[in-house]
Amino acid sequence: MSKHTLADQRPSWDLIAVYFAVEGLGEFLKDSGTGQMEVDLERGVRWLADDQVKDRTLIQQREGTDEPFADYLNGLLGADPSHHQE
Repeated sequence: MSKHTLADQRPSWDLIAVYFAVEGLGEFLKDSGTGQMEVDLERGVRWLADDQVKDRTLIQQREGTDEPFADYLNGLLGADPSHHQE
């Protein structure tokens, strides 16, 4: 069985959203500033930075963190709850 990274598959947005809610940006995410998403069916999706927009922020994964971020999240999924007693 081959080992896949986040680049090989669709990221798990639910886990990343929970990570961000608990840890903030932490070591794996970055704030790319305010702006808005432009969606064009032919050209794709892109982020347009705009300091005048106050209610939209793009949070992205830091470059080069696919494997350590996946390992971190998988470790949390496999860990016993902190209140777990044998």
